[in-house]
Amino acid sequence: MMVMNYAEDGDLRHYVQRNMGTLRWKDAVEMLCNIAMGLLNIHKNGTYHKNLHSGNVLKFYSCNIADFGLCGPSNPSEPRGVYGSLPFVAPEVLAGGSFTAKADIYSFAFIMWEITSGKPPFSDRPHDHSLALEICHGFRESIVPGTPLFYEELMKKCWDADPSKRPDAEEIIDILLSPYAYQRRLLRLDEYSFNTADEIDDLDAFEQILSSRISDTRYPVAPDVHPFAFYTSRFLLYPNLPTPTNCTYVAEPSQTSYFDLNKSVDLGEEITFEEYDTHCPPEEDLSETESDYEIEEEQYIPPPPPSMMHRRRSIAPPPMIPTS
Repeated sequence: MMVMNYAEDGDLRHYVQRNMGTLRWKDAVEMLCNIAMGLLNIHKNGTYHKNLHSGNVLKFYSCNIADFGLCGPSNPSEPRGVYGSLPFVAPEVLAGGSFTAKADIYSFAFIMWEITSGKPPFSDRPHDHSLALEICHGFRESIVPGTPLFYEELMKKCWDADPSKRPDAEEIIDILLSPYAYQRRLLRLDEYSFNTADEIDDLDAFEQILSSRISDTRYPVAPDVHPFAFYTSRFLLYPNLPTPTNCTYVAEPSQTSYFDLNKSVDLGEEITFEEYDTHCPPEEDLSETESDYEIEEEQYIPPPPPSMMHRRRSIAPPPMIPTS
């Protein structure tokens, strides 16, 4: 038996929905680092959660993964089918593959997306065989305009159809904290008055970005949830699904006007928490597919390109990340 503290803020899904007007990007980074640290602890023991979604993450002082009923090692002899919430299930698992740590990472990607949008993924359509088929063909939720570039790139890596291209939990933590390493360098230069004008602009813009509200970039109106969109875990069995692939359709770029970090940057100094658009059409006509509702980051770090910075006049205090 596992006993946890009472989570007075409830699960992450309802917490985000209630607080969407006040949540800031630095809050999102902190919550996601909490979750990634939880996954790191699970995966280092050779086990996988197997049912990760925003309803199974509890929010009180930090975000904590809950519901370990399915947690365990991969078992190739398990019967066909999977138990979970369809939008959060990795395509290779839907197609009958074995569960791995990278399947949990796929689920993590859609928690990232839900935080940016304030609504659960694929809420405007039934969760059926048609959606499962499209997911295997690379269909994903569209990126919310204004999402910070480092955040967007991480999310896309995590929901890649190829599990080997998804980062592990430790890599996720490094990427989420990389902007703070860049900020720390700029602040250190500021102490010795070595800043160039561009670096000052970079720091000002950076402070604005992570202190800005997520709701400034979200969809203006969240549509009603489709009556056959299910977010409680259920048994899912969709036969004859294809080998998962990424979408070949190039969608219009999202309006990513926020902080950009080059993916190849060597961040040098480690920062850790001690406590721990792609909308693409399906490749085939799905109109006649039968639906089944019942089956259920001290080295030099180059500044980001000015074109990728979102500049504002007002200056907000630098965001802080708790270390305990």
